[in-house]
Amino acid sequence: NGPRCSPAIDGERVYSYGAEGKLTCLDFESGRLVWQRAVNAEYRVPQGFFGAGAAPVIEGNLVLVNLGGPDGAGVAAFDKLTGKTVWKTSNDGASYSTPVVRAIHGHRLAIFFTAAGLLVVEPATGAERYRFPFRSRTYESVNAASPVVVDDVVFLSATYNTGAVALRLEPGGLRTLWASRDAMQNHWATSVYHQGNLYGMDGRHESGSNFRCIELSTGKVRWTADQGLGRASFLMADGHLVALGERGELALVEVNPEKYVEKARVKVLEYPCWTPPVLSHGLLYLRNENQLACLDLREKEKR
Repeated sequence: NGPRCSPAIDGERVYSYGAEGKLTCLDFESGRLVWQRAVNAEYRVPQGFFGAGAAPVIEGNLVLVNLGGPDGAGVAAFDKLTGKTVWKTSNDGASYSTPVVRAIHGHRLAIFFTAAGLLVVEPATGAERYRFPFRSRTYESVNAASPVVVDDVVFLSATYNTGAVALRLEPGGLRTLWASRDAMQNHWATSVYHQGNLYGMDGRHESGSNFRCIELSTGKVRWTADQGLGRASFLMADGHLVALGERGELALVEVNPEKYVEKARVKVLEYPCWTPPVLSHGLLYLRNENQLACLDLREKEKR
């Protein structure tokens, strides 16, 4: 019943959203319970394939959650100090994608990739600004990668034969820049943007998944590389992608739009590794289902 998504840390408080749909606020230093609500039970949220799993996001005094409830409780905002409901909207089902908040054309917008597709609302009020249906035709499917937002362009991608789409959020409405089932199919690892290109994992299953670079503006595939990492998760730092393969291999890959260039690889954990690596102050944190590892990547003189 613990969280299957990352907690959100906001000053002296930590917010988590558990697999059973309990939204919890804890004191950061002591772990003391500040407040808790069984929001999935309260709003009669249907059972998801893997429980609740979209991380909460802090925006001002609000906790934003991709809830997935009926009767206008698709997404919701809660007061971060008290847990009281501030607003709720839409009938979209829950996904496993963490929402993103950005300022676009002078307005703060909360960008959700729900089970139904793109939903953009005003975070302060919940007022709907944009909507775009984007999901698999197969019922037994999920949207899991987070939206990638670059200026006023939103990139969405999913597997289950869904593909990818790039949408421009214009003051007068949405404009589709391109859509393709073949350009990229992210399962749970969110693509990384750098200088006009997206780097991501394409493929639903371990077998056949591949690293890929595509142009954000057109969806053109720059290169594809099947290097046996399976459905890797990764982060970008110092011009490199640090990729953790699901069999526990850690690879250092150059951020290069022309070709796949792998600098190093080492076995660090056993299968399954489905959690993204985390880099903080030169320390790289990795985990599988049973182990947590920390690698010191700092220069020797700075340790």
